[in-house]
Amino acid sequence: SGCDTWKSIEMFAHERRRWLNQFIDLSSGIPSYYTIARVFSLIEPCEFERCLIDWVTHITDLVAGDIISIDGKTQRGSSHIQGNKKANHLINAYSSKAQATLASVKTQCKSNEIKGIPILLKSLTIKDMIITIDAVGTQKGIANLIRKKQGNYILALKGNHKRFHKKVATLFNRADDLEYNAMVYKKSHMHDYDHGRIEEREFTALPMMYLPKFKKDWKDLQTFIRVKATRHLADGNIETSARYYISSINLKSFNKICFAIREHWQVEN
Repeated sequence: SGCDTWKSIEMFAHERRRWLNQFIDLSSGIPSYYTIARVFSLIEPCEFERCLIDWVTHITDLVAGDIISIDGKTQRGSSHIQGNKKANHLINAYSSKAQATLASVKTQCKSNEIKGIPILLKSLTIKDMIITIDAVGTQKGIANLIRKKQGNYILALKGNHKRFHKKVATLFNRADDLEYNAMVYKKSHMHDYDHGRIEEREFTALPMMYLPKFKKDWKDLQTFIRVKATRHLADGNIETSARYYISSINLKSFNKICFAIREHWQVEN
């Protein structure tokens, strides 16, 4: 209902008393905001989280085949210098179809996301869903867990896998030089216009057969993807960048891969 203080919850109850009477007995009156705060303080956080995850599990059928984007964010203003308290870092599982966070796990810092992501995945039903994760979650164990739970993964590939990243980048550069002659590949383009700038994105995908030696390390690896972005800025400058991904989704579902990568930017934003 948009209430973010105990007092506003009490005010909401007074304003919507007739409506609330359909669900709870208010014959003794509306509780004061002190009482509301006291009740919430008595709730065991871990037990409440378990109930929330159970509820989410029961509604996951509504988002079957959905894209779940996993990303960590540090909560602004949650640190305290005097108490030597570090800021909270949350790993969120975000459903693009439901436009809601399905589950969260708190970690000490960003570097602990590798430990937190498996906990998050184990709490969710991900069968037939696409899991997208940034480079910090590009780990063999995480890919294996996603496939074990019958989900598909699209994982960003960056410098934390230096050798793998270099091999994939070299593969695409050689394919560019050959103009993809006699190669198996998929390619598409898209354009965005926002805040006075034009952004062009080129999605290119190659099958696993061009780098087969990595298949034994990455469970059900099927596809390599490159996203080349060209930004035409309002001041006339041009910026270019390239991102690389690995996926367990077959090249035949190229459009689904492109859509999932674009959807992941929602959780980052």
